[in-house]
Amino acid sequence: MNTHSFSLLRRIFLLALLGLVGCVTASAQGFFLRVGGGLATHSGSDPSRVVGAITGGLGYEYEFNQHLTIAPTLSMYSKGWKDDDVQTPVIDDKTGEVRLDDFGNPVMSTANVAATANYLHFALPLRYYFRLGEGRYIYIGMGPYAALGVTGKLKVKGDGSAYEAAKYYYDAHTFGRDAQSRRFDAGLQAAVGYQLVSGLRIGLEADFGLTNCNKAGAVTLQGVPRHPARNVSGLLTLTYHFGKNDADATFGQ
Repeated sequence: MNTHSFSLLRRIFLLALLGLVGCVTASAQGFFLRVGGGLATHSGSDPSRVVGAITGGLGYEYEFNQHLTIAPTLSMYSKGWKDDDVQTPVIDDKTGEVRLDDFGNPVMSTANVAATANYLHFALPLRYYFRLGEGRYIYIGMGPYAALGVTGKLKVKGDGSAYEAAKYYYDAHTFGRDAQSRRFDAGLQAAVGYQLVSGLRIGLEADFGLTNCNKAGAVTLQGVPRHPARNVSGLLTLTYHFGKNDADATFGQ
């Protein structure tokens, strides 16, 4: 990603944050805190193993009517992926050549790759509420999300194609000029949940990435071009609405 694009994305997220602050100033009734934990991975023709995922952030829910709302949410979202048993040739540190066994075959090592990717995540879901009783609802939601990778680490163990101590372990940044992962991610978010009388909500939420996480020219440890990969994650979430109590936790009667 070039400097201009990165600067533009930062402005977009800053505007989103300012918008949420403005909403909170206007009315504390729709302001909420959301946390969650679950699993994340990369999907594609070469799917990765799952790793843990966590998120936490702030949002504001605007009610169009007694059932339909929109809930812009800005959060930090930690995702990642894991690739085990990656076969790589063992390189001789002195000659720089691939080591061969007694039969002339390359000696192979088994590498394990684990990556964390921490995003500034902005979602804009529409939600529809089905009333079950006073203050109790089931809701479904869906909408787009956009995310900007800010930090992360790629950890590699057992890569025989590396040199000296790096054969045992080395790490690198997930995002950056020399990294192979794109900072920008976007896709669809879907959710279903239950609202208690107190306004506390328990939900299941999933992100389905639509953009390729790999940069053009990205390669595997074996030097093979990487196939397109997309972020996929699922969370169990808890959402607490500030300013709500038992009497006003419902939308309308």
